[in-house]
Amino acid sequence: MPASGYRNNNDGGLNNVGNNGNYWSASPNSNNAYNLNFNNNGNVNPSNNNNRANGYSVRCLQASVRVRSADGPFHRVFLRPEE
Repeated sequence: MPASGYRNNNDGGLNNVGNNGNYWSASPNSNNAYNLNFNNNGNVNPSNNNNRANGYSVRCLQASVRVRSADGPFHRVFLRPEE
């Protein structure tokens, strides 16, 4: 995912493009929401908490896990929400 920066809720400026990636999660927290944050130093915070008025990016991601079958090789299993 690219280091897309974010739109600042105070002045509308685009900040940290190329240095930080901020991506909203689906989990609100009052006036805030959780988001994935990473920077070009290799730091990753998967549960950062910021004001929902900030303009962070939204990306659809598909969760997957690796499982080992009975005969030994690994297989990737894609997860979907229950319907």
